[in-house]
This record gives sequence, structure tokens and C-alpha cells, in this order.
Amino acid sequence: MMFGYEGDLATFVQYNKPQVNIMFNRGARIPGKFPHLEGSGPTARFMRFKDAAEVDGRAKE
Repeated sequence: MMFGYEGDLATFVQYNKPQVNIMFNRGARIPGKFPHLEGSGPTARFMRFKDAAEVDGRAKE
């Protein structure tokens, strides 16, 4: 499932329940430091969650 806002895209990917990944298609442009934002390529960044409890625990990030 993909969402867009003003040219920025976020894609939710679920290969295996209950895990879910969020890909920020232009995540390299996100300013600041976020310890759970993964990736070192020129554009995309990812956040990976093992279950809904982990999503809730990181909501403020």
C-alpha cells in the first residue's frame, strides 16, 4: 500500500505477519537523526517493525 503527500511517498510492505516494513521513498531527505531509520542509499530509507506493539512503542519517533 502506498501513500503520497506533496510528492513524498511512503510504502507499507508486509511479507510475513505480524511484521511490517515502511519504506520512505525519498527518506534520505528526512532531516535529523532517527535511530530506527535504516538505509544508506541515495534515496530510500526503511523502518521495520516486528509487531503492532513495536509500532506503538515507536509512535513518537
